[in-house]
Amino acid sequence: MLLQSFLYKALGMSLAACEDLVHVKSQIHTLLTTTDYMEAPERQGVISILTGCAESHLDLVLNALQEFGAAMSKVKISGFISHLKDYCHGTRGKTRSTLMLTYSNVAVHAPKEQLLSRVEVDITGNVLHRYRTSCQVSDCWY
Repeated sequence: MLLQSFLYKALGMSLAACEDLVHVKSQIHTLLTTTDYMEAPERQGVISILTGCAESHLDLVLNALQEFGAAMSKVKISGFISHLKDYCHGTRGKTRSTLMLTYSNVAVHAPKEQLLSRVEVDITGNVLHRYRTSCQVSDCWY
């Protein structure tokens, strides 16, 4: 577990040091879409990587989080109610809470000179939006 935590932080720092923004954006997108949000170590890993990356690429990380959150909100699942209920309270709920924690950690570690202009709309606004959508019962009953 300690080694895994170190590796996540190292990957975040490596992405922060990378000057190829197309590559960084691609890695962030891959990370967000392939993570198993039901696994706590993977959720913590995503938070750690994106927090480290945001130290140099704040705009890229915030944009990727916003795009991922918007895409996640549009996903509709058809099928049995029990499957849908499990999905909403399981994967979707864990993903939303991970996004909220990521925004918070990014804010704590972001460069202060860039943070002020982004904190109200891009960070606080998205955390509140994720919180509101996680509280909507109708969200789980299509």
